[in-house]
Amino acid sequence: MQVPSDASGLSAGWLSDVLAVAPGGPFGSVAEVERQRIGEGVGVMSEIYRLAIRYAPEGRPGPATLVAKVPAGTAEARGLANNYGFYEKEVAFYRDIAPTVSVAAPRCFAAAFDPDSRLFVLLMEDMAAVIPGDQIVGLTEAQVRRAIDEVVPLHARWWRDARLPALEGVIPAHGQPPWDSVGQMHTAAWEIIAPWMKARLSPEMMRVGERLCTDLQGLMDRNGQG
Repeated sequence: MQVPSDASGLSAGWLSDVLAVAPGGPFGSVAEVERQRIGEGVGVMSEIYRLAIRYAPEGRPGPATLVAKVPAGTAEARGLANNYGFYEKEVAFYRDIAPTVSVAAPRCFAAAFDPDSRLFVLLMEDMAAVIPGDQIVGLTEAQVRRAIDEVVPLHARWWRDARLPALEGVIPAHGQPPWDSVGQMHTAAWEIIAPWMKARLSPEMMRVGERLCTDLQGLMDRNGQG
C-alpha cells in the first residue's frame, strides 16, 4: 500500500485501491471523495479527516463515510511523534492487537507505516455518533468505570503472552528508550513553564508538578518491571 505524505494523497484513486482489498470488501471503485478536517486542537500529533465517499454505480458500495489519520502538518509535531514512535505504535495496535482483544475500537480498513519515510495512514470506521470524553470537564464515574472495564481485558489478554517480546520492538516497555528520559524531559520543561502555570494551577497541583521532577522517572521505571 502506498502511504500518502499528507491529506492530498487521500484521493479517489487511492481509496479505490485500498478498499478493493480492505476487510469486508472488496468494495467498488470510488468516483469522488470530499475531505473534511476534524479534530482540530485534539489530534495534535496527526491530522484527522472525515471522508465523504461516492462510489461508481457499477461496483459494490462501501461505507459512505470513513475517517483517515495522516501525520501532523508541522515538522515539530512529526518529530515528537516519531521520537516516541506514536505513528508506528498506533498502526501496530490496529493491525496486530485490536483483532485479538474484546476492547471496543473503530473498525479498521487500512493501517500502514513506512519505516523509511516515517509516514503512516489509518483508514477507520466513522464514529461520529460516539460522544468523546471532555478533557476540561473530566470523566463521570460511569465513564471511568466503563474505561476500566475495557482496559482490564486488554491487559489480561496479553499478560505474559509469548508474542510480547516481538511487539516490544515497536511498543517499548516503560523503563526502555525513549521512556527512560521522560523524567529529565519533564524537569527541563517544568523550569520553563512553571512561572506561567503558577497563575493557572492550584498550589496543590503546582506541588505535584514539582514533585514529578524527582519522582516521575522512578514511576516510569517501576511500570516497566511488571
